[in-house]
Amino acid sequence: MGQNAIRHGLARNLTRGSEMAVQVEALAAAIAKGVSHPNAMNAARKAAEAELEIRRVRDVRTTVFGQQLDLQEAGDPNWVKALKKILPLLRYERRAVAKRRKALRALTDRNADYGQTEWPNKPKFS
Repeated sequence: MGQNAIRHGLARNLTRGSEMAVQVEALAAAIAKGVSHPNAMNAARKAAEAELEIRRVRDVRTTVFGQQLDLQEAGDPNWVKALKKILPLLRYERRAVAKRRKALRALTDRNADYGQTEWPNKPKFS
């Protein structure tokens, strides 16, 4: 785990804290609403975790931008160093967005088969 993740609180697991676990479950329930397949909730939970991770990264990025602007306005030459702290945050955000996209794709792919009584590719053994 990188030092930036630890410094900004991005290293902690979202589902360990009871408050975050409740938020993940509530968001997952909203995402999976109307989908009755049992695996849908797992995909929705992964999408919810990724969405909350994106929100956390964006909050940290906003804070770092604010610090950078304060340093720049004060004429502090270290404002460039503060700007360099944003690059790792962009990587965290890209990973979380990809994770969310993958989970939502899995949810919609599975959702295509939910209304069918038989799987379309089910092998027929005779």
